Amino acid sequence: MKGRKGAGVKNLAKSALIVGLCTLLALALRELGARPENCLMVYLTGVIILTIETQGYLLSLAASLLSVALFNFLFTEPLYTLRVSDPNQLLTMGVFLVIALLTSMLVTRLQAQIVLADRLVRRTQALFEISSGYLNLSGLENILYYGVRSMYGLRGEPCVVYVAEGPGALSRPYYVAAQYEDTGVIGADTLAKWCYVNNTPCGVGTAFYSEDAWSYLPIKGTGRVLGVMGILCQNKGIEEDQRVYIGTILSQMGLALERELGDLGIAKWSKPNGGYFVNLDVMNGCAKRVVSLCKEAGVILTDAGATFPYGADPNDSNIRVAPTFPPQEELRHAMHLL
Repeated sequence: MKGRKGAGVKNLAKSALIVGLCTLLALALRELGARPENCLMVYLTGVIILTIETQGYLLSLAASLLSVALFNFLFTEPLYTLRVSDPNQLLTMGVFLVIALLTSMLVTRLQAQIVLADRLVRRTQALFEISSGYLNLSGLENILYYGVRSMYGLRGEPCVVYVAEGPGALSRPYYVAAQYEDTGVIGADTLAKWCYVNNTPCGVGTAFYSEDAWSYLPIKGTGRVLGVMGILCQNKGIEEDQRVYIGTILSQMGLALERELGDLGIAKWSKPNGGYFVNLDVMNGCAKRVVSLCKEAGVILTDAGATFPYGADPNDSNIRVAPTFPPQEELRHAMHLL
């Protein structure tokens, strides 16, 4: 509020300065023998400059009216009064007002279009950089955090992501704590699950649960929902001109997640809830080859078939992953390689 008030006072000062300078210049031209109509053009130039400087139509209107009054007072007979003896001067001042107002409107609209075009260019550049960033991005957490930071960069509002973990089940929330003053606003994932199960946006600005402060959007893959993005919109919803950009981020995120988690039918694994081992089943006849290839790449795995008696897996498809020694970062790289 203080910033707006300060800007208003500054623009008023600019208006007074520009009209004052135009008056001095017009008086100087009159002394040089310029006709009153030419002096009036000085005021028109000042109104245009004022519109460009203040980007305000109302200030331009006020400056136009003040310019007409000063012109009438200083340049038309009888001088130093607001009376007009020549009807032609009334017509001149009327034409000036019309031209000044039309010019101000056109300049204001042009400025708005320039601002919009600049915003579109910056967002398009940002989306290009985001899309390029996803091309070589791997690792579940890297993809999720990149998406959260990208959305925050676009809107400047906190975000959270949930990953699908089965029918009606979502992962823990992934978010960047620095985006929040209080992470407690994340709350429960009830609406996120509703969005996931129904494959439908919900929350503020939608037809479902619009009273909520969050907007939840599904992250879609090929024929399935891979997760949910939540945006803290502070009850104001998502602007229409941002939907295409948000949709682009979500689609890029969906492609990256599908690439990372894609259901290719070549492997499946357990998700232990408190246990230690991860049970990995690959295609029949491939387990020993997978272990061998991983060893060549520097990742040592438990021998294939270790869960079977005498290590003899009839299908050569089972590998027991035992993350005993490596630190978390090395384990993440190892899992990505596997």
